[in-house]
Amino acid sequence: MDFKGRRIVDKGDAWRRLLKKFLKLGGLSLDDVTLVKGGFDMAPFYNDEVDIWAGFLTSEVIIARQKGFELVTFPVHEYGLSSIGSSIYTSEKMIARNPF
Repeated sequence: MDFKGRRIVDKGDAWRRLLKKFLKLGGLSLDDVTLVKGGFDMAPFYNDEVDIWAGFLTSEVIIARQKGFELVTFPVHEYGLSSIGSSIYTSEKMIARNPF
């Protein structure tokens, strides 16, 4: 998926550092995306106010799926990045609108 131009949740410094490293793998920087301040309340994702959410596989992904969202996850450890339980994900709807 092309992250360029997408709205991505910004949960603070640690999340931003991880996102910066992840984007770099795709040849992008934070300047290539729009950061939207957020926390752990996923309402902005559910309400289509952000395209991509950074969160924990152990809680946020499970809750979103329980609410009926079909997600595509990008577990950062699979990309050689170190973070405990963090992933970047989006909805099937977003992928359908903007495939790789």
